[in-house]
Amino acid sequence: MQANPPSAQPATPAQQILVSEMQVAAPFLQRVLSDAGGNPSSMRLAMLLGLVIVLAAWLIVSVQARALQPLPDSIVTLLSVLVGGKFAQKFIEPKDGPVSPIPSPAPTGGSPGDLTVAGAPAQPIPPNAT
Repeated sequence: MQANPPSAQPATPAQQILVSEMQVAAPFLQRVLSDAGGNPSSMRLAMLLGLVIVLAAWLIVSVQARALQPLPDSIVTLLSVLVGGKFAQKFIEPKDGPVSPIPSPAPTGGSPGDLTVAGAPAQPIPPNAT
């Protein structure tokens, strides 16, 4: 005798809403947490988590006290460092990716003494003149 598998129950309206919200939220969060090139950004994740944790704690404390509570200076400083760090990173990092100052071998067809620097035209190395 085979046991009948449990029948799938239809989703409740609340479950349907939750699923549809997650389908909207997941791509949005992926875009927010990625840089312009689509790469994940740990700095953005740190900033977002810091803001959410601090603001959620402040909201809970304010609701329990039934009055808006002031944010301590240390928390305001922490939020400023998180947000300011992200904005500073945007201007400090190179726009086109990392640039290597180390010479790389010349493209195929060059002589063994030819070296190039990333983005520079190939220049032969002059022989040692003594």
